[in-house]
Amino acid sequence: MEKKYLNGNLSRNITFGLCWLLSWIPALIVWIVDKDNLDLEDKRELASIIICAIASTVLSLTFIVPLYVGICGLIAAIMAFMGKTFQIPGVYHIAAAIIK
Repeated sequence: MEKKYLNGNLSRNITFGLCWLLSWIPALIVWIVDKDNLDLEDKRELASIIICAIASTVLSLTFIVPLYVGICGLIAAIMAFMGKTFQIPGVYHIAAAIIK
């Protein structure tokens, strides 16, 4: 059975694909609205989205981190729309350390 988020309106593929494309605000909304329906991997992926947005903003002057996050975020969005997951190296490890 396919998981549905945001009160059963969006499938997991669409929800996480849009979260990767639109950054941390949709991810935070999904986390708040569906906090009871999220499993451990979903929480880690949402945390990864938020961590990527924070890292890009804080380190925006370096140009390397935002470029890395942008490329990996685009790959993650495409993979999410296809129903797969992409764990961004470094970011997912931080999310896994935070969300246990």
